Amino acid sequence: MVRTDFVKLGSDTICLLFNIIALELEMPTLAEAGAILGVSPATLRRQVHNGKLRATLVGKTYTVTTREIERYRAESLGRIGRPVGAKDGSPRKRDHRSSSA
Repeated sequence: MVRTDFVKLGSDTICLLFNIIALELEMPTLAEAGAILGVSPATLRRQVHNGKLRATLVGKTYTVTTREIERYRAESLGRIGRPVGAKDGSPRKRDHRSSSA
């Protein structure tokens, strides 16, 4: 028998309840994780889309676990920014000649 006497919740209510649960389970948003890691939320959002950071989309907000933040810090934060050297990792040679003739 299917039970039909349960309360129907709207999507806003469900998102609010999930956010409360997320706070209890220590699942910070990307903005909060960015503050912890010292990077912008946009950078973390890009990492989520690139598959380098695992996050859960709740409504319009991504949340991550504290374990995932620590994993990301250990694996990625030593290599912030674009590489300076060539593809093989060697330093790029600079042309020291004067541009004025």
